[in-house]
Amino acid sequence: MGRKRKLSQGYVAEQREEEAAWEKELDRIIEEKKEKKLAEKDSLLPLDRKERKQRGNEVMCTRKVQAQESLQIKGKEQEEGAMEQDHTNEGLEELNRE
Repeated sequence: MGRKRKLSQGYVAEQREEEAAWEKELDRIIEEKKEKKLAEKDSLLPLDRKERKQRGNEVMCTRKVQAQESLQIKGKEQEEGAMEQDHTNEGLEELNRE
């Protein structure tokens, strides 16, 4: 019985060593994957910032164009209103002459 016990204990010890080695290897692999993911994320951050900045610039340009168009429309409306007022004034002057 002593021999079987020693063999069994040796086997169990060997299994524990193998498990520990596997766990160590798995931990190493997991850590490598984490580092790789973080590196990928870090490499994308400047692109995200650059894209956000570019989109912000595009929005500002669009708003500037819209503001210019709005001013042009208001200017035309004011010009048309002034022309209508001139025509109205001319019509009134003609009526007053008669």
